[in-house]
Order: sequence, then structure tokens, then C-alpha cells
Amino acid sequence: MSSDQLDVAVVGGGVAGLAAAWALRDRDVVVLESAERIGGRVRSDQWEGQPYHLGAQFLAGATSAGFLDTLGVQRVKLPKKGGIFLAGRRRTATAASLMRGLRVGAGGLADIAAVERESARVSGMISDLVDPTAPTGLLAPSAVDLDSRSFSEAIVDRRPAVQSLYGVLVRSLTSKAPETLSALYAYAMLGSESQGGIGGANRARGGMQEVLKAFERALAGRIQTSAHAEAIKQTNERVEITIRNRDRTDTVVAKACVVAVPTPEVRQIVTGLETRRLRALEQVRYGRFLSVALFLRAPVWRGEWAITCDLPVVSTLLNPAVLTGSGRSRVLSSYASDDGARQVWDLPDDTVVDRFVTEIEQVFPGLRKVVCGADVRRWDPGYPAWEPGHLALLSHLAAPAGRIAFCGDYLSIPSIDGAIATGLRAATEIKTIISRV
Repeated sequence: MSSDQLDVAVVGGGVAGLAAAWALRDRDVVVLESAERIGGRVRSDQWEGQPYHLGAQFLAGATSAGFLDTLGVQRVKLPKKGGIFLAGRRRTATAASLMRGLRVGAGGLADIAAVERESARVSGMISDLVDPTAPTGLLAPSAVDLDSRSFSEAIVDRRPAVQSLYGVLVRSLTSKAPETLSALYAYAMLGSESQGGIGGANRARGGMQEVLKAFERALAGRIQTSAHAEAIKQTNERVEITIRNRDRTDTVVAKACVVAVPTPEVRQIVTGLETRRLRALEQVRYGRFLSVALFLRAPVWRGEWAITCDLPVVSTLLNPAVLTGSGRSRVLSSYASDDGARQVWDLPDDTVVDRFVTEIEQVFPGLRKVVCGADVRRWDPGYPAWEPGHLALLSHLAAPAGRIAFCGDYLSIPSIDGAIATGLRAATEIKTIISRV
């Protein structure tokens, strides 16, 4: 690679880094991605013409919906109701109607209404975290108070059946158990679908692969894959990135740099970070998740786009036909959250598939008879777990360091919406840095 000085180097070709590079496309910018493909934790494929996902996919809220439109990616409107498999039965319903079906009485319904109201309130309260023009981490004192407690603590006075229901929902939405999550984060995710906020009610037509294709078109000639950043250091005049590209080592020199990688990698490759940022980076935890796409000889469901599951390993079922607007239902996508994934993580793929099929047959009896193949993907690091106290870390994590700006879903509510917002925010910061040169 030429050592001529660029305007900007973006380290990391996930959604956050790609959004930053797109916003800086009028500059001399390059994206350096260590893998052979862009997308980070976004992963899509096709089986017999049916798009399906194996990684992150949820779009689009207020920020990403408009961004998709700008990129020229069509959207699919999702049905308002999903499904849930709870207490041995599959239901399609709202939380309140589920509670009626479980016969929790008027008190249980009042608890449900209270949780739903709080979810709606919090979903609006944290909108600045997915607004690329808003300062990071400057939320109301009530948000700070909520963030100091776990979701389990926040709902401890609710009836056991209500706690159980929301435990299942939170596990599916966040990949972590409610006792390990900030109440602020859990409430925000619960309110996201109904309020059209983070996550929103739209997805990319054709799947996330169409989003990555749009980025490739917009950044043609500016993306380098198999370019693993081994070290990033800066002087008063420039940033130097040492990269390994297969058997060759090069140095990329730029006026400024966007670092768009998970926190463990930030700590490893960026030199000279101040102590408080390093301490904050060490406190960000990631949960694993595992995805299995099952290929089917015949469809097993129609209409619903998701089923949240109260199963030992499998936490979520997704219908790629509805999610991608493809009109076919020959793939069933399934996910295991952190606790479930750890139970099968080290098992061979065929054993993992067998365990998934066995559990999912409780939801779709006879499924095994129509399964004709599978695709398994393990993600570690997977999902940034917003633990209690995470909000206080954001001011240390998000601030630029000299000529380096940072982005990624750990700097917002973990979501693709959050990743895009932090990428656009980092691009604005980089423009300010370059203007001072």
C-alpha cells in the first residue's frame, strides 16, 4: 500500500465504520477491514434464492431508516405482532393478552401496563443516543438512575408471571439475562418495536446483504479487505496504522483515523490511550450469540416475523421471508442468546443443529421431517452487554483522542441504528479535526 498521506483511514468495515466512511466520501478515505468481507457482525447469505441472516440485522429506526433511503435500499414494513412460545404453548399476541391467557388476574395486567408505559417513556428518553447530532451520554438524571439498576431490580415488585414473561422477552432482544442488564437498556429495547425507535418497524428488502452492497457501491475503490490493523499510533501531525495483508506488512498514513472495532480490539491496537479510557474499555462486556439457519423442504410458518422462545438454548425464531420481503418461507432462522449459546458452543455443528431442531419442534411439531440442511455461525464477541452503570462510561469512551475518533454499537444503545448513529457522529468529529490541521 502506498505510504502517501490520506485524509482519513477507517479501521473496521462493520456498519459503524462503513457509515463513517460514507459520510466522509468527499474526502480521501479508505476502509481497512481485517476480514475477507465487509459487514462485521452483519452476515447474510442465500439458499435457493431465499435470503437469510446469520448475524446482526435489525433495521430501521429513526436514524437508519432515512440512511437506508439515502443509500437506495428499499424497506420492508413488519407486522405489528410477533409471536411467543411460553409455558409450552405458541401464541400470537400482545403482552397484555398473553397475561390474560395465562390468567394472572387484574393485578398482573396492571403490572404489564406499568412496564409497557415505562418502556415507551424510556424509549423516547434515550432517543439522543441514536441521534448522530446529539452529544453522547448527556441524558436526564432519571435515565442515570435507571441505568444504575439491573432490569431484575427494576421489576422486582411485579408479579412472578410478569417477571418471567419480560425475562424471556429481554433475553431474546438483548442476548443477556435481565439480572445482568441495565434497566435503562432493557426498557429501551422493550419499547423499541412498539415506539418505532431503536430497531424500528422496518427491515432492508432483500436482507442486510443489500445494505452491504449499497455501501460497496458508494465506497467503490475505497475498501480494502484482508487488511488487519496491528497498531495505530499518532503524532502531532498524523496517524500511522500498521496493517498486515496476508504475508505483507504496510503502513497507512492519514491526517485522522476512525476506529470502528469492538472494545477488546481497541485496547489491543490503539497505542497511547489515556488511563480513564482504558479503564472504561475494560468495563464493556460482550455476550456471545449463536445463529442457526435451517433449510426446509416445505414452509412451516407464515405471517409472523418472529417468535420469542422460552426454551433452554433457543431464544428467538425469525422468518426470513417476512424480514426480507422475499415471499418464500424455505429458511427458518434461529438464535441462542449468551446463556443458551454457552451450553452448546463447543459442540460440533451437526450436534448443535440437532439440539436446535429438537427444541424448535416444540414450537413447530414435525420440523425435523422437512429440514434438509443448515448453516451455523458463532459470534464472539457478539453483543455489547449494557450492564448497570454503562451510561457513565460513554463520555470516556466516545470522546475523540487527538486525531482519532471512535464509533461502534458499544457507544450507543447496541443496535444497527446505534452503530450508524455513532459512525455518522465520528465522521462529524473527524471533519472538525481535519479542519484544524
